[in-house]
Amino acid sequence: RHQYKKWHREIRKEPGKRTGILIIDLLPGKNVSADIENFRQQSKQLQPIPKDRIISIRRDKKITPDDMVQLSIELQEKAAQLMGCGIDTLHYFHAGPAVVAALAGAEFANSCRVMLYQHQPGKYINFGPLQREE
Repeated sequence: RHQYKKWHREIRKEPGKRTGILIIDLLPGKNVSADIENFRQQSKQLQPIPKDRIISIRRDKKITPDDMVQLSIELQEKAAQLMGCGIDTLHYFHAGPAVVAALAGAEFANSCRVMLYQHQPGKYINFGPLQREE
């Protein structure tokens, strides 16, 4: 309850400053979280994001159609956790099948601004918002 009041005060004082990170890491044999954390530590924009607003979904096996129900449920739970933190901007890092990225896009399309990141050799590039801002 105390934490919720603190978040509410922060949101009122500085709208647009409650950022979070979602990492979806579904590549078998790889773990991109360490690379993303290194990138985050070097980014003036992402470094201040506290650990409680960094959420990951990870699998170390090939995703099949049978996995989609559980992934969808877990994504909904993680989205609720992030929204419960009062985030208004989400930095989204995705490593895995495009169908899961579409699922994440559908989940966050009507919530907060989502910034998309693409891995390129040695770095991540911010590709801008999921939706065009008007």
